[in-house]
Amino acid sequence: MTKTRAGLRLVLFDMDGVLVDVSRSYRRAIRETVRHFTGAYPEATAAQRLKDQGGFHDDWELTHALILS
Repeated sequence: MTKTRAGLRLVLFDMDGVLVDVSRSYRRAIRETVRHFTGAYPEATAAQRLKDQGGFHDDWELTHALILS
C-alpha cells in the first residue's frame, strides 16, 4: 500500500506492465537469478538479445536459456 502526495492510500495491481513500467526490475530479477545459479552476472542487454531472437515469451524459459549459455 502506498501513500500518495495527496495523502490517499492506494493499492495498485498490474499484471502485465501496462500501468507500471516493470522492465528494469524484470531484467534485474533475471540477472540476479542467473547469478544465483551460475555465479556469473550477465550483461544488462543479454535478456533483450535473446528476446529479440524470438521464442522467449516466458521469463522462466529466458532465464533458463541464460543459465545454460
